[in-house]
Amino acid sequence: GIQSILFTYIFKYLGLSQTLSTFLTNILLAINYGFALFGGVLADLKLGHFKIICFGLILNVLSFCTLIITRYFYVLGNDSNSTILGLSLVSLFGIAVSNGSMKASLSKFLSDQFWDNEITFRAQFFTWFYLSIQFSSILGTIFSPIVLFQFAPGSGKRPMQQDGPWMIFSVLGTVVILGCVFFLIPWKRYRRLKPSGINFFRRNKSEKSKEETEETILLLKFFAVLPIFWCAYSQIYSAWVAQAQQMERKMQWGAWIYEIPEGLVVSLNPVMDLILVPVLTKFIFPTLRMGDMTRMGFGILCSILAMVAQGIVELAMTKSVVNVWWITIQVFFISCAEVGLAITVFQFVYSRAPSCSRELISGMWLASLALGNFLSALLGFVDPSMRYLVAFVLAGVLLAYLLIFIPAAARYWKQHKDVIKDGSITSKH
Repeated sequence: GIQSILFTYIFKYLGLSQTLSTFLTNILLAINYGFALFGGVLADLKLGHFKIICFGLILNVLSFCTLIITRYFYVLGNDSNSTILGLSLVSLFGIAVSNGSMKASLSKFLSDQFWDNEITFRAQFFTWFYLSIQFSSILGTIFSPIVLFQFAPGSGKRPMQQDGPWMIFSVLGTVVILGCVFFLIPWKRYRRLKPSGINFFRRNKSEKSKEETEETILLLKFFAVLPIFWCAYSQIYSAWVAQAQQMERKMQWGAWIYEIPEGLVVSLNPVMDLILVPVLTKFIFPTLRMGDMTRMGFGILCSILAMVAQGIVELAMTKSVVNVWWITIQVFFISCAEVGLAITVFQFVYSRAPSCSRELISGMWLASLALGNFLSALLGFVDPSMRYLVAFVLAGVLLAYLLIFIPAAARYWKQHKDVIKDGSITSKH
């Protein structure tokens, strides 16, 4: 709910420049994933997952309360713009830290609530757990931009009805408070395991450990493309929202005219994911006998096409007014790339890796997300009129990696035929 309006809120409501708004949007996303790595490591080494989750929930509640109060006094005219700006940025930073710190711990903590003989129940629970995350993501990315657009200045009779951010923060804050209460009510009944450390760094120096280390390092090379991919992917939350702001967004059916909020661009990705994940993984990939290596190549190609599409649209916008629906092409390609590349790489490396290094694999995955968003933040300083050049440069970098990946993947496949069937990995660990 926050991510879909983050750029718009910083740009339109806090009054910062488009360049700085793009930078801050991606920095906050980078902080989110960076603290996911930090929180996971801290939970494994010292505090445990329950304490990390409690910290995240309490910080989240405090941050949302600060945002709500800040917007309330702003609408009533009791605070200066500098105070609003400072408190808002601090609160957004708190939300990024709190959400990030809980990412790695929540699924592990919930998994700990099941005993070893409850594998079936655990699998059923996590099916619904991840489905609820996807559903809430779609609901939040649709709800927030529409509310922000509908409750604009002059739209309501009362002052608070004319401030979209206050309405959104109030609703999301209420949900967060309720979630915190429901989580903490049965706190005495939770099964809390002691921190066990990171297994990869607690092994002995046997010959088997050396082999596992070498194999882990080899597999981590597949992560090399991910920071660039996540850099391209994170354009959805900043550059593509800014792009949508400058496009024709009015739709007309007869006498009914509606202007599409620019933030709805963000909601296209989870909606497409919900469709593309089953279609690609259950039908298209198996029908075409596309193994993991081929899927990765397909994902890189789709990410290239997404960046090329963005660049072409940006160039077209310099000469004429472009309808916002053209942006769905680049969202479609980046969503296909997410399924083909990002999801496949993680599953491939995680299933092939020695069990002792899987925590490290998860950590490096989060690190790639943080680094990708940080790179995107740096690209935010490029002049908006040159966004097409950024898109083409990213496409060029991804193309170079694809040309390197194809022969490297072929060599890896030949060397590991014993554990690969039809191009798909079969774990031997």
